[in-house]
Amino acid sequence: MAKRGHRLEPEHCIAHYQNQIGNANPYFSSDFPIQRGYGFFSSLRRYALPLMMQAGKYLGKRLLASGQNIVEDVSRGKSFRHAARDQLHQSGRDIKADILRKLQGGGGVKRKKISATPSNEATETESNRRVLQSLTVKMDRCYCTKSELELFQPEKIQLAIDGSSFVEIHPVASISDNNTIEFQITGLGDAYFDLSHVLLNIQAKILKTDGTAFVEADKCGPINYLLNTMFSECHISLNDRQISSESNYAYKTYIQSILFHPESSQKNFLRAGMFYKDTSSAFDDTDLTPAGTNLGLKQRYERVKEGKIFDMCGFLHIDLGTQPRLLISGTTVRVRLLKAKDNFSLLAKTGDFRLQIENISLFIRKCDVSSSIVIAHEKALEQALVQMPFTRIETKTFTLSSGLKSIIIPNAMNGILPSRMVLGLVSNAAFNGDFKKNPFNFKNYNLSYISLSENGVQIPMSAYTPSYKNNLFARNYLSLFTDLAQHNTNISLVEYKNSSCLYVFDLTQDYSASDPFNNVARSGDISIHLKFDEILPETVTLLVYMEMQSLIEIDKVEIYLQTFKNNMDTQTLLRLARSDPIIARRFGGVFASDQLPNNRGYYRSFIVNTDSSLEKGTHWQAMFFDEADKCTFFCSYGTDPRETLKFLSIKIRQKWNGIRKSYNISERHLVGCFVSIFYGIYLENYQSTDCEKHMFAKMNVSLHVLRKSS
Repeated sequence: MAKRGHRLEPEHCIAHYQNQIGNANPYFSSDFPIQRGYGFFSSLRRYALPLMMQAGKYLGKRLLASGQNIVEDVSRGKSFRHAARDQLHQSGRDIKADILRKLQGGGGVKRKKISATPSNEATETESNRRVLQSLTVKMDRCYCTKSELELFQPEKIQLAIDGSSFVEIHPVASISDNNTIEFQITGLGDAYFDLSHVLLNIQAKILKTDGTAFVEADKCGPINYLLNTMFSECHISLNDRQISSESNYAYKTYIQSILFHPESSQKNFLRAGMFYKDTSSAFDDTDLTPAGTNLGLKQRYERVKEGKIFDMCGFLHIDLGTQPRLLISGTTVRVRLLKAKDNFSLLAKTGDFRLQIENISLFIRKCDVSSSIVIAHEKALEQALVQMPFTRIETKTFTLSSGLKSIIIPNAMNGILPSRMVLGLVSNAAFNGDFKKNPFNFKNYNLSYISLSENGVQIPMSAYTPSYKNNLFARNYLSLFTDLAQHNTNISLVEYKNSSCLYVFDLTQDYSASDPFNNVARSGDISIHLKFDEILPETVTLLVYMEMQSLIEIDKVEIYLQTFKNNMDTQTLLRLARSDPIIARRFGGVFASDQLPNNRGYYRSFIVNTDSSLEKGTHWQAMFFDEADKCTFFCSYGTDPRETLKFLSIKIRQKWNGIRKSYNISERHLVGCFVSIFYGIYLENYQSTDCEKHMFAKMNVSLHVLRKSS
């Protein structure tokens, strides 16, 4: 708690967040609102200075003196225009007077007097040159001080969060013999939740399949990082809107644990979650007798042997946990975990076993935020949306039949493209569950060629062509470091070749998939091309791990998941729609066509995109439903009304069955308001397609008529 007398004033908090909203600039971000470096003095250096240096000694001296005088006048507050005018007039008078004086002095040739010391004229000229050079240097450099010299900087006191604690959340239903486990985290009061601190705590034991006790003679151990890999699926929703759905959650968590955790973390922090690296040359060795060679499996076995209850604790790998912003109060979080098959989670040479959960709970960090901050957030929500950018993980699998030697997978990904991809090959039998096979044994299968093709462009430009038989694979091994932008990936060359053969591709425009900003989203398709030195000896599963740029926007009543970057900013559409008093009363929000709410309820007006959430999203339909469910709409492309009716019939009526088939297309007030919204976006210089620009040109003529008719 803050000391007495230390508190945040509501008006200061409101001003802070209003400043965030009001100064938003979609094109430029800087600590200073004024662009510097291309003013008068920069132009003086680039253009005037070279001319002065080439002029004669006399004119050079005069112009340099004039330049210094202009600088001095400007520094005293005089405008540049007046300073330049006065100094140029004065220089003209001085030059004229010198010429007259020279003429009156007569002609002839005068020998140059040689002096042992520099003349005053030469000294003055050299001094002027040094002054201007110094001035030029100062314009080209930015001087700074050192943090250790900031001796008068006051201390920083945190007043935004009054307190925080970890709250235990139990499953909503009994977990006995139930493969689905669900948690509900309900927002209470003004408490905010920290989704980067969601801990999973499990107590479990291993039994025989028939339910009898697991004794010392039974040799069975868990797979690596059992805390998370024992679940095949993980689904997260906010206020009943699904945010992420992982169908290969076990592989997602394993890949993240070996690629994004250094050795120190794997040997300490992750041990609480049953992480012990398997021996690279013995991944499929399930022998737990002294003859066994998989040391990681033996270490895990020591914690579970004789059927004793063991416990594990660690972070739940949810996508929203990768971003630091707190979840605003009043938001309900649902977590649903689906337990994997026992022959996937357990390794044994003989026998059948099952994993039984005795107790499971979540711990989430709850933050008590200052009341002034809460008030300021509520005030800001009246004009803008909460922004939570995060990296969403998607996984895909492709089955490669045995006997193949060259494979092309066309259109492996469509729509909005990922910022990074990780590819790996595992045995299909292990992927589907086999007590005798480790599901995380990413073999090389003598791969000799791998590349991606993004919209016809090969990535990398020169494909990876390893030769594992000859130990020639350093280039694709290095992708574990370069394409992850880190130097501490804990996978050795030997481990990579034997059991951790993963191929990483950074697909961003500037090689910045690990940086804390998003690039402009790209759309299209990605194909995968694989070649092998030998035919595949067994059916193989190609696992593709993808990182996608995503954004959650939250207002007072709704949560929006934006997975595409459309030409018209969704937040701007919301802001402008809610600024109109007529639309705002019944405005339901902005949606992609596949993310419409199940029912319209109280709301009567919406903006809907004809694309799904995985597509570009450039064509908008703004619509208003009257009490008789007749629809008045406005199309951002200005297309033929019949096309809009077709979209409404196919997309909208599938969700909202109560809409009448006959639509009223009339120029009433709501149409005029929607035209104003889209026209306003155009005036704000948001990017538009050629079709939209043509339509806006027509709107410029009809806008007044529509507003007048309303």
